Amino acid sequence: VNFFGSSFCVFCRGRRFGLAMAGVPANFWPGLMAWSTKYHDGTSPSEFRQMSKEDREFLENAMEQAFGQVEDPNQLMQEAITQLKSPTRTTADVETALAVIDRTCDFPDCPRNLAKFDGVLVLIDLSMNFCEEELREKGAVLTATMMANNPGIQKTAAELGLIPGLMEAVQNDTSRIGAMSVLVATVRGEPTAENIFLESRGIEFLCWSLDLRVPLKLRQKGASLLRHFLQNDAVPRSSLPSVAAAVSALFAEDQSQENDDIQYWEVCCMCATHCSSACAAAGLSEAAAAVANPSAALKEKMGITDV
Repeated sequence: VNFFGSSFCVFCRGRRFGLAMAGVPANFWPGLMAWSTKYHDGTSPSEFRQMSKEDREFLENAMEQAFGQVEDPNQLMQEAITQLKSPTRTTADVETALAVIDRTCDFPDCPRNLAKFDGVLVLIDLSMNFCEEELREKGAVLTATMMANNPGIQKTAAELGLIPGLMEAVQNDTSRIGAMSVLVATVRGEPTAENIFLESRGIEFLCWSLDLRVPLKLRQKGASLLRHFLQNDAVPRSSLPSVAAAVSALFAEDQSQENDDIQYWEVCCMCATHCSSACAAAGLSEAAAAVANPSAALKEKMGITDV
C-alpha cells in the first residue's frame, strides 16, 4: 500500500471527496486523513471545512483497512518521515505525517527504527522549530513517547548534539513543555545521553527548572529528572547545597494552597526524599533537614503516603 499516494483510494470504495479515483495528486494526500480536528479538502492551503461525523467515521475505517493490509509498517513510517523532510511540506502534510507515525508506534519495531530512517533529527527539529505551535507540541509529545526507554535512539540524539539545543530552547521559552518532555525522554536512563547532559551543566539547568516562576508542568518534569539523578548518586557533592535550596523552595508556605495537583506534589516529594537522603549521606545535615522538614509537613497536609 502506497499510503501517501493514489492506491489509498482503494479503501474509499468509490466514495469521493473531490478526488479523482484515477489518482490523487501529491498535495491531496493530507486531505484523506480524518485524524486531525480540521479537514482539508485539498483545493487550497487556506480552505478548511469541518468533517461530518459520517465522513470522519468513513475515513477512519478506511485507515483501519489500510493498516490492516500493510505488511511492513516501517515503510509507512519511512514515508511519513520523508514527508516531514520535504522542503515543500505544508502544515497539513506535517499533521498527517505525525498521525501516521503515531499509528506506526503500535508496532514495536517502528520506534526502534526511528534512527535508521533518519527520523530522530527530523522529529526533534520539528519539536523545536516548527512554526505551528499546536503541531510543534504534538510532534514533541510523539518524539518523547518514542524516545522514552529506547536507548538506541536516545544515544543517537545525544551523539547528534541535540541535548544542549533542547536545553536552550526550554530556557528561552518556558512554554515549551514539549521540548522539555523530549529532553527528559532523551536523557533518562541512557549513559551517553546522561553524561552529555551533566557535562552541559544539567544539574544547574534542573535547579533553574524548579523555580516557582517556571510553569508547573515544566517544574514537574524537572523534579522528576532530578530525582532520577539523585537516586542514582549522579549529583556531585559540591552541587547538593544548591540542589537542596532549589528543592526546598518548591515547598514555600503558600504553594499547596495555590496548587492542589496531587501528582505534582508526589513528584516533588519523591525528589525531596532522595535529595534529603543524598545530603545526609554526604554529611550535609543542614541541607538534608532543609529539604526533609517542609516536604514532610506538606505530605501530612496533602495526605500523601508511600512516597
